[in-house]
Amino acid sequence: MAPSAETGKGGVLGSAKRLLATLVEIVETRIALAVNEIEEQRARSMQLAVTALVTLFLSGMAMFFVTLFVIVAFWETNRIAVVGGFALLYLALAVIAAMVLRHRARNRPRLFATTLAELRKDREQLGPHP
Repeated sequence: MAPSAETGKGGVLGSAKRLLATLVEIVETRIALAVNEIEEQRARSMQLAVTALVTLFLSGMAMFFVTLFVIVAFWETNRIAVVGGFALLYLALAVIAAMVLRHRARNRPRLFATTLAELRKDREQLGPHP
C-alpha cells in the first residue's frame, strides 16, 4: 500500500497547512505593526497639536502685553515708530515661523516606514521576484 499525501506530519497537506499558517502569522504581524504605527502617529499628532495651541496662546498673550507696554511707554514721543517697529518684528517672526513649518513638513518621518521595511525584508527572503 502506497503512503498517502495526507498521512503523518510530513505529508504534502501538512506542509501546505504549516506554510499557510506561517503566512497568516506573517501577515498578522505586519498588520499589527501597521496599526501600532498609526496609533503612535495619532498620539504624536495629538500631543503636537495641544502643545502648539498652548504655545500659540501663551506667546500671543506675551507678545500683546509686551507690545502694549512698549507702546504706552513711548506714547508721548515715538508711538508711530514703535508701532511700525513691532509690525516689522512680527512680520519677520511670521516669515521665520513659516520657513520652520515648511522645513518640518518636508522632513517629517515617512508613515509606515517600519512596516514597509519589514515587508521588503520578507520579499527578499522569499527569493527573487519577477
